[in-house]
Amino acid sequence: MTRPQLLKQALNHFASAVNFNSESADAYYHLAVALLQAGSTRDLEGCIRAARHAVELESNEIRYWHLLGLALSADGQHTQAREVLEIGESLQTDEDDDIPNEETFAATSDTESPRGTETLISPSTKKVPSPTSMLLPLPDHPRPSKEDLFEHGLHLRVTLLSLIELTDGAEIASVKWVDVFAWFAERGGWARPVTERK
Repeated sequence: MTRPQLLKQALNHFASAVNFNSESADAYYHLAVALLQAGSTRDLEGCIRAARHAVELESNEIRYWHLLGLALSADGQHTQAREVLEIGESLQTDEDDDIPNEETFAATSDTESPRGTETLISPSTKKVPSPTSMLLPLPDHPRPSKEDLFEHGLHLRVTLLSLIELTDGAEIASVKWVDVFAWFAERGGWARPVTERK
């Protein structure tokens, strides 16, 4: 099979996934990525629609904002792209307070539990978690690690500065690079080599 044939096949699968589960932000995201690819199947309007759906379904996912900004910029809608990227830039990329940790929740199966018992709350837990955080459905995609959040935030900021340089000039963009370097320096501890992350 040729690359265009594979891309058409992938688009059909992503469209089926969206039809199967129209509440899946991740399915819309991947459909938008496929529609943005160069070639005979490139559809910027469809990409923008799919990326907007992803953002509407999961507005706290920085990757979705970044993709929407890229698609709008590719379509020549630079003002809207900048607004979208600035919204994405304002998202927290270093907070994980809402992610349960091992001390709050015990494993849920005999094979995963270090004690071999099936419990929802660890016996050593001093507080009971809120009912809204227990027994939630599985997420559409795995939660990103701190390193992933850092990378997504950095990619979005570099894209935003490239867009500012395109629309406003290099001099204005060069002033804004200082903010990116400051943001990077605050979170630089996360930028560890992949071999050290494991």
